[in-house]
Amino acid sequence: MSSSATLVQESTRGTPVHGSYDIIVAGGGPAGYAAALGAARAGASVLVLEQAACLGGIWTAGLLPWIIDQQTRGSIMGELRDYILNQAGGTLVGTTLGVDPELLKLRLETDLLAAGVRLRYNTMIAATCKSSDGRTVTHAITESKAGREAWQAKLFIDCSGDGDLAARAGCGFDYGNEHGLAQPTSLGVIVSGIDPERLEIELPRAIRKVKLCEFLREGCLEPSYSLPGLGYLGHGLFFYAGAHQYNRRFDDPDALTAALIEARAEAHRQIEILRRRGGLWANLRLHGTASALGIREARRIHGRGTVTVDDIIEGRSTPRTVCRSHFGLDVHSPDPARTRGIDMPMEIQPRPYGIPWEALVARDCDNLLMAGRCISGDFLAHSSYRVTGTAVALGEGAGRGAARALQRGILPAELTDEDLATFTGDLADQ
Repeated sequence: MSSSATLVQESTRGTPVHGSYDIIVAGGGPAGYAAALGAARAGASVLVLEQAACLGGIWTAGLLPWIIDQQTRGSIMGELRDYILNQAGGTLVGTTLGVDPELLKLRLETDLLAAGVRLRYNTMIAATCKSSDGRTVTHAITESKAGREAWQAKLFIDCSGDGDLAARAGCGFDYGNEHGLAQPTSLGVIVSGIDPERLEIELPRAIRKVKLCEFLREGCLEPSYSLPGLGYLGHGLFFYAGAHQYNRRFDDPDALTAALIEARAEAHRQIEILRRRGGLWANLRLHGTASALGIREARRIHGRGTVTVDDIIEGRSTPRTVCRSHFGLDVHSPDPARTRGIDMPMEIQPRPYGIPWEALVARDCDNLLMAGRCISGDFLAHSSYRVTGTAVALGEGAGRGAARALQRGILPAELTDEDLATFTGDLADQ
C-alpha cells in the first residue's frame, strides 16, 4: 500500500458480546450516575460505560465539584446534598454546593456498587449495532485495553454529555448557535493556601470575579476569561476557573489537545501572578489541573420534544415535566471578539420552567433516552439546563423512566402521565 494512501481498509471481523443488561448508561458523570442509580433501585440490571477512570464527570475528572441548581431537588440529589454538608465537610455558597472531588469519587462509586450496578472504566463508545429497521439499538460497541467489545441491552441512556452514543446510533442533533459557534471550554483547577474567612472579608463574592481579572491584568496578563471564578470546596480547597478556550470543537481531538495545553499553561501563569501579590495570596498553591477538559456544549440530540428559550421566558410546565429548572441563562460568549465574559440577550427574564419527558426521548431511535446537557433543546435553553444539579435530576428521571418502561413492556415514548407521576413527584420542587 502506498504511504500516501488516505484510507486504510480494515478486514471484517466479529466482535465478542461481553454482556447483556436491561439498561446500558453511556457516561458516568452527574447524569449517568443518577440514571444508573435510579434504574438499579427500580430493579433493572445496569451497566455504566465510562471513558474516564472514575465516576463524576465534570465534578471529578473535570475538577469542578461545584453543584449548581440543586437547592430544590430531593431524592438522589437530596441524598448527595445531605452527604456533602453533613459528612464530607463541603460548603453551601448561596445555593451552590462545593465538595472535595476525591470524596465525591468514592461516594458515587460506593452508591452504584451498593445498588448492583456494573461499572466499566477506561472504555469509550465507538459504534452501535441496530435492528434491521434502524429504529432500535441492540448493542453498544466499545474500545478499551481489551480491544473491541459489544454490550447488549434492552434500553440505552446517553449521559455522555457530548451525545456520543446517540450520534453513533445515527441520531440527528444540533450544535452551537445560529452561527454554528458553541460556548468555550474551560479547564478545572484546584488550589489551596487561602484563608476562606479572610477571602470573604477582603474579596467578597459580589466583586470577586471583576477584581481577580484586575489582578491578572496588573500582572501583565490579559486573561482569556474576563470573569475568573474562585469558590470554596471545604478542607482548605478551592476551585479556580480563570481561562476559556474558544472555537474548540468537542469532536476534534487535535483542537482539544491544544486547548488542554493552552489552558494548563495559562492556569499556572495566573496562579503565579496571584501568588506574587503576597498578602492573602502569599501561600496560594495549585494542587491539580483536570484530566478532562470542561466542555460546556456539544451535541443537542433531537428528541420527541425540545426545550426552548420560550419555555424559560414563559415558565412553562406540563404534567409530563420530569423536573423543573430554576437556573437562568448562562451563555459564555462563543465569540471572544464580542466579549470574553457572559453574552446573552438582556431583555430575557427567565422564570423557573419544566423539562418535558419528550426532550429526553430520542426522536430517531425508539429505545434510546438522553439525560444531562445532551438532551433536546435550543442554544439559549441549553445554557440553563446544562448545569449539574439539573443533570442529576434528569439522569434520575431517565433511569427510573427506563425501568418503568421495561416493567410495563412498552417503549419510553409510550409512558403515560400516570407512569411519569410514579417518579417525577420525587424530583419536584421541595
